[in-house]
Amino acid sequence: MSNPTASPPQQGQDGGQHGQGGQQGGDDRPTLEELRQQSVALSEQIAQHLGRGAK
Repeated sequence: MSNPTASPPQQGQDGGQHGQGGQQGGDDRPTLEELRQQSVALSEQIAQHLGRGAK
């Protein structure tokens, strides 16, 4: 009984978040280039962190 009751709220929350993000963050949305740069920077930081931990 818990599974069917738990799924509708999740869908509703996701839909609400997407709607708000589209309205509020129209101009603030990062471009593909910015996302790529962020991903590269994060991957480098993770690599450095893992490298330090391994050593």
